[in-house]
Amino acid sequence: MNRLPRWRLLTALCILGALAFLGIRLTPLYIHNLQLQNYVNDLSVHPDSMARPDESLKAQVLQKAQALQLPVTPDNVRILRTGDRMRIDVRYIVRVDLPCSPCGQVRLPPVRCRGHVPECLDRIEVKTVVDAAIDLLHDARPGRVPALA
Repeated sequence: MNRLPRWRLLTALCILGALAFLGIRLTPLYIHNLQLQNYVNDLSVHPDSMARPDESLKAQVLQKAQALQLPVTPDNVRILRTGDRMRIDVRYIVRVDLPCSPCGQVRLPPVRCRGHVPECLDRIEVKTVVDAAIDLLHDARPGRVPALA
C-alpha cells in the first residue's frame, strides 16, 4: 500500500477546510435568496396581486428582503405586467468579504488589500506552485488524470 505524502494530506485538509468555511459563509445567503424567490413567485401568482399597484407590491417585496437581511433596494425590483400575467424580477448583489478573494479583478479591493500585496497572496511563493505542478505532472501517467489529494 502506497503511503500518501504529507503535503498532499495537508493540501486535502486545507481544501476541505476552505470548502467548509465557504459553506458556512454562503449557505445562509443561498437559503435567504431561495426564501425571497419563493415569496416573490407566490406573490406574482396570487389572484389579488394583479389588482394591487406596483408600489404596494414593491414595498411588500422590499419588506420581505429586509426581514431576510438581503440588500435589495427599490431599484432592484421590477414589476412587469402583460395582459392577465405579472412577473416580478428582483436582481441584487450580495458582497461577501472573504479572508482572501480575487478582490482586485472584479471590484474595488477591501481596504486591507489596497496599496500592497495582500498577506494571503504574499505568502504564496512561485517555487511552491511550480514544484506542486511538477509533482502532479510527474505522477500522471498517460490516459490518467493525476490525483490532487
